[in-house]
Amino acid sequence: MVSELRLYPRTKSNSAGREG
Repeated sequence: MVSELRLYPRTKSNSAGREG
């Protein structure tokens, strides 16, 4: 969870941000 926020701080636990 933390690693994802670091890579995509814009998403904030959002799967949509991972693609964009």
